[in-house]
Amino acid sequence: MIGILLLILKIILWIVLGILGLLVLLLLMILLVPIRYDALVSKCLVIKAKGQVSYLFGLIRILFDYNDGATSYKVKVLFFYCSRRNC
Repeated sequence: MIGILLLILKIILWIVLGILGLLVLLLLMILLVPIRYDALVSKCLVIKAKGQVSYLFGLIRILFDYNDGATSYKVKVLFFYCSRRNC
């Protein structure tokens, strides 16, 4: 009887250890993966700006565009995206 309880406890502890390991891995990825950005801005007659910010090796991307008051952006996560355009 005690052997069965110890086996169940051992399985539960291995599951908890696996979950904690995944949480530590996720935390290290958030802290150590760099944020990349690229921007291009020009001002001749009107102000224009275009750029992109990516995180987690491009899995999360934000693309933006500004053209003399009109802004638009697109947020991509994996293959899914959401965009907005203000004119």
